[in-house]
Amino acid sequence: MREFVRILSLLVVVIVGLLAASYLALAILTQQYYPSAGRGYVAVVKIDGGIAYRSSLLNALGSTVDPEDISRILKSVGDDSLAKAVVLLVNSPGGSAVASRDVFESVRKLSERKTVVVHIREYGTSGAYLISLPARYINAEPDSLVGSVGVVSVVVTFSNLLDRLGVRVYTFKSGILKDIGSPYRNITGSEIAVLQEIVNSTFLTFSSEVLNYRGGKIAANRLNEVFSGRPFTGRQAVEVGLIDGIGGFDDAVMKARELAGLPRDTPIRYVEPPKPGLIEIIYRILGLGGRKRTTLNLEVVAMWPLPVVFEEYMAVNS
Repeated sequence: MREFVRILSLLVVVIVGLLAASYLALAILTQQYYPSAGRGYVAVVKIDGGIAYRSSLLNALGSTVDPEDISRILKSVGDDSLAKAVVLLVNSPGGSAVASRDVFESVRKLSERKTVVVHIREYGTSGAYLISLPARYINAEPDSLVGSVGVVSVVVTFSNLLDRLGVRVYTFKSGILKDIGSPYRNITGSEIAVLQEIVNSTFLTFSSEVLNYRGGKIAANRLNEVFSGRPFTGRQAVEVGLIDGIGGFDDAVMKARELAGLPRDTPIRYVEPPKPGLIEIIYRILGLGGRKRTTLNLEVVAMWPLPVVFEEYMAVNS
């Protein structure tokens, strides 16, 4: 037993030593990579994946962006006097309406303090387009997809299948609309009206921000097309007025430097959420902490292309 404890203690010392050496090496490399950081830099923040909270079922669809993480990053960049401009590197089809709105507010606050430029890679649609609106300049790759300004709610029901299988579902509820969108029965006319009202209300919020930030740039004869929910390629988005230019990431960085009045050689710095430490990783593996349990939420989401989302009461995408 003593021998086991001695070996275990030695192993812990070795691990701690390796971690310390790694952090020291990283600090040295960081100093070497940003030798001129003292005169300012352009912060680059990636928004890559669907926009959803950790507890959202959307996390099951793949890479997601948590609004809380992005808000912390953008606030830290806003507070950093050396961050003279910010480039948001967006590659997202959107996400939940509430989560997208939270990121939008963080970008809006940051844009009041710093020069913000958005570069759209593959997708900058729906909720991801919403969060791009406060930027001073938006550019995109020629063949990226932009826009898809709209909201869609999809309800999937299994009532006919359950009937064929001989399955009966009994629901006890306090009100006629308490189980709205239940997959166990066909949707009713009153439920359709309520869900349409929710979609219309969410769309009104979205379209109002588009008009607020891009109304003077979108051609009047293209507004109906923009609000139809269709996506545009980068080239088309420039013609319509949804974005300001076509170009790559380097072009976005140069535009940020130009708008902020910075030298052309001002360095860039990628700002990312802090990586989890060894203890946090162990806790996550053991299920003792870290990531919140995934819950089944009733959400209206703003997303294109449409994924299939199944939830306890309702499957909704937008």
